[in-house]
Amino acid sequence: MVKKLLLTLLILILIAVTGLSSLVLFVNPNHFRGFISQTVKDKTGYELVIDGDLRWHVWPQISILSDSIHLEDSGAQKPLLSADNMRLDVELWPLFSKQLVVKNVLVKSAVINLSDDSKGNIAQQKQQQSTTVVNHQPADSKPKQTVAWGFTLDKLEMIDSTVVLQTGPQDWVNFRGTNIVINKQDDQKVILNINGNVNRNQQSFDYDLKALVNLAQYPQHISLAIDKFNYRLAEVGIDGDNLHGHLTATVNYQASPLSIVTNDLLLMINGNQLNGNVSFSKTGKVPDIKADFSGVQFDLTPFISNRDNKKEKLASANYAHDPVVSKTVKRNELAFLNQFNGALNVQIDTLLAGHLKAEQVDIDLSNEVGYAVINKAKLNIAKGDIAITGSADANTEQTNIKLNAQLNHVVLSDLFKQLEMPYDLTGTMHGQANLVVNTIKPAAIVSALKGNVNLDIDEARLNNINIDQIIQRAVSQVTKKIVTDEQQQKYTQFHHISAKGEINGGKLMLSSLVANSETLDITGHGEVDLLQRNLDMGLKVNVFGGWQGKSEIITQLQKLTIPFKIYGAFAQLHYQLDINTLLKEQLKEHLQDSVDKLIERYLPQQEQSEDTPSQEKKSTSRTDRLKGLLNRIKNN
Repeated sequence: MVKKLLLTLLILILIAVTGLSSLVLFVNPNHFRGFISQTVKDKTGYELVIDGDLRWHVWPQISILSDSIHLEDSGAQKPLLSADNMRLDVELWPLFSKQLVVKNVLVKSAVINLSDDSKGNIAQQKQQQSTTVVNHQPADSKPKQTVAWGFTLDKLEMIDSTVVLQTGPQDWVNFRGTNIVINKQDDQKVILNINGNVNRNQQSFDYDLKALVNLAQYPQHISLAIDKFNYRLAEVGIDGDNLHGHLTATVNYQASPLSIVTNDLLLMINGNQLNGNVSFSKTGKVPDIKADFSGVQFDLTPFISNRDNKKEKLASANYAHDPVVSKTVKRNELAFLNQFNGALNVQIDTLLAGHLKAEQVDIDLSNEVGYAVINKAKLNIAKGDIAITGSADANTEQTNIKLNAQLNHVVLSDLFKQLEMPYDLTGTMHGQANLVVNTIKPAAIVSALKGNVNLDIDEARLNNINIDQIIQRAVSQVTKKIVTDEQQQKYTQFHHISAKGEINGGKLMLSSLVANSETLDITGHGEVDLLQRNLDMGLKVNVFGGWQGKSEIITQLQKLTIPFKIYGAFAQLHYQLDINTLLKEQLKEHLQDSVDKLIERYLPQQEQSEDTPSQEKKSTSRTDRLKGLLNRIKNN
């Protein structure tokens, strides 16, 4: 029995070898050259040029191998596709009747040129048809019925290929290491797998896409069910990944009028999840783009790390030896807004940026050919809320963004902690600001802000400085008629602080500062450096309460306006107070008043000439009368 099985197997092997040998000897694959080229032209409209002779490859699959190939659009300057070789996997039995049935196509090391040079008659016809349909199709006309389209291959592979995409007159993007695999699911659906990378401007973008493509209504409609789209964006000189994540969505494409609409979009970015929808349509000169996103939590920390500082240092190093006469080129960072009309709506429950935490974030933006409007930008932060409206113009020579910000019930201690800033001032802040900024770079925004700021702080407290105690102690060192309480608190409490000023170059220049408490009235002006985190404030202080001592001196001190200076880093404030000079002046005036009263009591006022000025009369009278008083005391 075993011998019979072995003999049968041997006979089958001999038949297969004989058949394959006959195939190689008697069927010339070059006879199919014209059939292959014509089939491609019928299916795509493009002309396939095969260089060299075709040859058989019998293991592990019956295949036809070719040398270099070119896929061209008639009238184009360059081929749409060029490849070093191509393999056609064919069915065996139809070959014996000299029929070619191709199941799989494999193309290696292809260059796909999607540029103006590769566009010929087919591309021009499609453009004319698209323009005609968009501009001249009546509103009530019905779209043309599409012819049922079928995918005849079981599998199409393009391995280690390069896609050259032209994005501008002199701008190209190269997709390298591209692998494309298209598997037939049925006559009208295919499974598409694409992966590769793009290197540009010191950035590397890796991607991997798998999608089910429905071509039942091709070319008018195409539907893609994206099962996965993994991506990673890395930058030279930046540690770790800049962007990484994945996307799933259903995408519907319509050729005329052109529109792309996504449904059930799920986007993961660096561990953050956003749900929403995006639509793209073009019926005029520029496309319309609309996007709606929502999320539970989004962490911005990876996007606002020190990469901007590294880029600036790298740029400084590259241009360190530029001549002094070189000029800075002004550029509008929002120029991309000129390329579309759009609207963006974002709602996020919690937004994180380092230690900064914002809640109930609600953003509504719109753009019309370069003029963007911030219709609404609201968020809750530090137990308060911030509301921002504004506009941005991309049609100017330089970036120009105008903002109107309103702050309500923001707790300063919570805000400073989240910003990781040292602080000595606490309270609840309200405010309003009209600002202009000329950049969108996060690291440069604070230094670029310009505008007016009005701030109010309720129940404020200045820690580590007790202004009452400092002044009272300084006075007590000059006169023993004033005593101080050594157990006073080490802070100054205010009912209200109001400040008005301008911000420019990261410095808040306060033109007016008014503060009051149970015992103090303060006015002043000064400067707060937000970048260096220090301040320099000149104050005028009136201490009308809290004095202990002789009532006559206290009455004089309550009327006194005392210069007081606060300066230094936020976390280590210093003060400067010159009370000696002030009290000497006050004492001099008090002594003069006392002398006048003494003279009035003991000597009658001498008559003065009417032609003598009043001030001179007073001085002369006081001097003469004082001399008379002293002589009278001496004679007695």
